[in-house]
Amino acid sequence: MSEVAGLRRENENLRSRLADAEAALQALSSGEVDAVAAEVGATPTLLRAAQDTLRDSQHLLRSVFDASMDALLLADHRGQYVDANPAACKLFGLTREKLIGRTLVEFAAPGYDAEAADREFVKRGRMEGTFPLVRPDGTRRVLDYRVVANVAPGLHLSALRDITARKRAEEAVSESHARLEEAQAIAHVGSWVSGLGLDEEIQWTAECCHIFGVPGGTTLTARELFAHVHPADREALQRANADAIELGVPVDIEHRVHRPDGRLCWVRARASVEREVLDRPDRMVGTVQDVTDRRAASDALSESAKMLRAVFDNTSDSLVVFKDAGVYLDVNPATCELFGRPREELVGHVGADYYVDFETRSARESLSAQGHNSGEVTIRRPGGELRFVEYSAKTDILPGLHLALFRDVTGRRVADDQRRHLADQLRQAQKMEAIGALAGGVAHDFNNVLSVILSFTSLVLDDLKAGDPIRADIQEIGRAGERATDLTRQLLAFSRKQMLQPQVLDLGKAVLGMEKMLRRLLSEAIELSLLSPSALGSVLADPGQLEQIVMNLAVNARDAMPSGGKLSIELANAELDLDYAALHREVAPGRYVMLAVTDTGVGMDAATRERIFEPFFTTKEMGKGTGLGLSTVFGIVKQSMGHIWVYSEPGRGTTFKVYLPRVEQAARTVRSVPPEPESLRGSETVLLVEDEEHVRVATRTILQRHGYNVLDAQNGGEALLICEQFTAKIHLLLTDVIMPRMSGRQVAERLVPMRPDMKVLYVSGYTEDSVIHHGVLDAGIAFLAKPITPNALLRKVREVLGG
Repeated sequence: MSEVAGLRRENENLRSRLADAEAALQALSSGEVDAVAAEVGATPTLLRAAQDTLRDSQHLLRSVFDASMDALLLADHRGQYVDANPAACKLFGLTREKLIGRTLVEFAAPGYDAEAADREFVKRGRMEGTFPLVRPDGTRRVLDYRVVANVAPGLHLSALRDITARKRAEEAVSESHARLEEAQAIAHVGSWVSGLGLDEEIQWTAECCHIFGVPGGTTLTARELFAHVHPADREALQRANADAIELGVPVDIEHRVHRPDGRLCWVRARASVEREVLDRPDRMVGTVQDVTDRRAASDALSESAKMLRAVFDNTSDSLVVFKDAGVYLDVNPATCELFGRPREELVGHVGADYYVDFETRSARESLSAQGHNSGEVTIRRPGGELRFVEYSAKTDILPGLHLALFRDVTGRRVADDQRRHLADQLRQAQKMEAIGALAGGVAHDFNNVLSVILSFTSLVLDDLKAGDPIRADIQEIGRAGERATDLTRQLLAFSRKQMLQPQVLDLGKAVLGMEKMLRRLLSEAIELSLLSPSALGSVLADPGQLEQIVMNLAVNARDAMPSGGKLSIELANAELDLDYAALHREVAPGRYVMLAVTDTGVGMDAATRERIFEPFFTTKEMGKGTGLGLSTVFGIVKQSMGHIWVYSEPGRGTTFKVYLPRVEQAARTVRSVPPEPESLRGSETVLLVEDEEHVRVATRTILQRHGYNVLDAQNGGEALLICEQFTAKIHLLLTDVIMPRMSGRQVAERLVPMRPDMKVLYVSGYTEDSVIHHGVLDAGIAFLAKPITPNALLRKVREVLGG
């Protein structure tokens, strides 16, 4: 800007000199020197001298204008540029010709207030400040500018200087200061500079104010600062400062500070003395850090160490601190008691010297690789006594130090074995539960498919004549569907989702009544024996399902004795007490009737026993079995609230024990089967609710072919709408039980109050629902199990409608 000021002064001189010669300038420039001289009363020689002076001044002015390092531009009264020096052309990135006629505002960045700048220029006759320039190539610069009005008639001079780099440096410095203050705030560290006199003000950062609890911007002298220091710490701080000044020893001391808010805090002061050229002390510079939290943590750690020692010494478990080589460094009293040795005999020795059958190297490698290790070890006490101990070791509780915990479990070895046994049972039960849920779901969906297959197979057969050539093919489809039905029943039995019809039975009479059938089932090489006491208790079970249990166990035993052997079926009353229940997690203590089936066959190993009840698992050759026999037994027993256990070893035969709860009621005869209806046809109106479309179509077709008027709905909402709109009588609600959003039970509860005379028949292939509990129907419920066949459906409908 100094060059602009010099240019202004030169311009003022030129204007003064040009004012006298202005009238003669045109004549001089045209060559009429004599005429002009006569007119102004001057000699031609004088005018020529003035002409030379003017030319020299113009040349000087142009040279200064062009040589200026600042951008200089002349603008007219409209602000349009009429001249620009090379520096201006470089700044704007344009040639002089392209700058002529442009205005400064055209290059302003968005947001620049041009109107305010114009008002200032009119008011003051000049303008100065910073200007946000946008060059034609899009780059942005920050300019320091000044505009002076009327440097010549109607002309304004603009002087511009690029201060972009300076601005960026200022911003970087400002940002650096901000980051420093932020870092100091985060670290609770403030910095300061002070003279050596006690009454000189200390220059410090904002964090120093925060640490000492004074408002930001507050300045203190060294004397005032010492007044905040705890009286007990002042002498040590003053001595440290004196040593720094006199001896050049850096200050590094922690002391307490009283804050104005009454809080006492700990700070760490660090400082050093800066010296002049002659090595005389000049000033002190340093930092102060709030270490209150660290000091509190240190005090807490000390208290924690005391408490940890107390816990270490008084815990009932054995605790040992040892080094990498296994050398004991510290033990608690419980360790001395466990090992039967004094502390002096254990500390400094390798603990493995007292172990029996312990692989030291393997344990160290495991501890090193995983950071922890656990297991069991046997300790030999003085005199040869053995203790069975659980241990858990963790590495690097401190660098190079490890911790081991020992617990005497000598008296719990049997209990531990029982616990592991129960855990195995739990895992097996959970696996069987998951497999059962899957099997039940598959059987449910498959029952719907079989309902369609069997229904339409029957309908097609009804339409075919006796000699039709495809009749045999359709019948084969039907037989395949019936075989598939047997498979779904077995899956439902395993998953405990089948329909039971339990009765109070004498289990002995029921099994003895199967003797002839069993002897036909077994080969002549197998000796069968049946043992049953005279006073056998009663059980609540489904007779057909009970027969299925005995038959499947007998077949399994027969297949395990291909060369013959002995098969015994034994019945007995049993009392399962708390001890037995503790070893068998699913057993409830109580009175049971036991059915034991024992063979002298090949037996099973542990791996086979774990999977013996899984569906489709079999040890037989391909094609020799479905693997559903024992899984069916398992499901029937569980659904009958009983328990089944298998005992077997390879080459020593197998025993299956089934426990069914004993009941006090006397056994009674089997319920009679409902009489066959005279006709399967009807004319009543049936409201059919079924979410599976194919099952709904098959059911509707069967009923319509036999004279029924069928109103069908795919969900409860449609059924409600039909019931409201259909004005005639609806005789029967035929509804699936399991449906989305509204179950069959809920549909019935909504519709029956609207139609009190309407009968209800539930259909389902699954028992986990609102009308069946543990496979037993609620009282007064009419139920038809899937898969649906025309004959079973029509008979059940006539049975329900007939009352």
